[in-house]
Amino acid sequence: MAKSYDYIIIGAGAAGLSLAYELSRHPALCQKRVLLIDNQKKEQNDRTWCFWTTGTPPFQEIVYRQWQQLAFHSQYGSRSFSIAPFRYYMIRGIDFYRYCFEHLAPAVEFCVGEVAEATPAGEVRLSDGRGFQAQWIFDSRYRLPQKPAELPYPFLLQHFKGYVLRSKRPCFDASTATLMDFRIEQAGESRFMYILPFSPTEALVEFTVFGKALLPPAAYDHQLKQYIEQHYGELSGFEIKEEEFGVIPMAAQGFRHTKGGLVPIGTAAGCAKGSSGYAFLFIQKHCKQIIAALARGQTPPDYRPPWRFHRYDRIFLDVLFHKRMEGDALFSKLFLQLPPQQILRFLIEESSLMDELSVIYALRSGAFVRAALHDALS
Repeated sequence: MAKSYDYIIIGAGAAGLSLAYELSRHPALCQKRVLLIDNQKKEQNDRTWCFWTTGTPPFQEIVYRQWQQLAFHSQYGSRSFSIAPFRYYMIRGIDFYRYCFEHLAPAVEFCVGEVAEATPAGEVRLSDGRGFQAQWIFDSRYRLPQKPAELPYPFLLQHFKGYVLRSKRPCFDASTATLMDFRIEQAGESRFMYILPFSPTEALVEFTVFGKALLPPAAYDHQLKQYIEQHYGELSGFEIKEEEFGVIPMAAQGFRHTKGGLVPIGTAAGCAKGSSGYAFLFIQKHCKQIIAALARGQTPPDYRPPWRFHRYDRIFLDVLFHKRMEGDALFSKLFLQLPPQQILRFLIEESSLMDELSVIYALRSGAFVRAALHDALS
């Protein structure tokens, strides 16, 4: 017979562990029997999560670094700016995994296994034949579409590879994180470098692409080596402490919705913002909505961004997908013209009408008019 739980969470990444952590903290839910399933033990520092806020950051205890000074570079110009009262935060994957597991309630069990099937009837079957059941299954698994370019809506892949570098000599400005540096070959896509300096001698340097297909593995290393040697010196002078690679869907539709007792969370639910790929804050918002519903005995809600931001993302993606404007030109219009606080509020969906009008005015062009018309008629 299948072993029964109140809730099953599939995936011990940002969404799954955040939900398990919130369940463990809630006085009315911390005694619920929870099964957390992942296909591997979470023992590697395999990723980082970054976000910005003016308030107390989620998981404040494990924030690894924070910055109030950011930089932007492109062929159109460069700008370094303070984002106060915002702070840009970074959490390391390994710190997040350890912290969440240390704070899970005793009623939460962790199981290593590959999920073969999860059904709306509340049943989960693993590839080794083990079976479980629960009233609610929260599923963070996301499968990239086989042929993204053939979807009936704009869909891009944000894919990236990064090195955590350590140098024997000071070469990084630890006070300033580089959000985007487009001064690299674009190859018909939106390509930029992203630098998070931890100290004068250590930093995460990451090559990021917004495109329709992944690159050959060697291409990421080539771009990283080329940029590092151009800006910081020979790669042989650095120790590559860690590497990370990831793929994030950039879309404003096509995500799963709750069906029966099967509830999507995280990227599978659409928590990765279509125009930027940032997800951590939106995951936390969705988890809190789910917790509130469960505590009231209600159906957990799907993740639904405010209508106007959903529309903004669709138009933005249409521009990039159809190459109505190059990415470096688009982001330059924002970061070289507007106060950064307006852009940051807009990107976390906490902007005022004045903020949004400023962004729309900065991006005014035939490219966005055509995209808006195309979106309205599709």
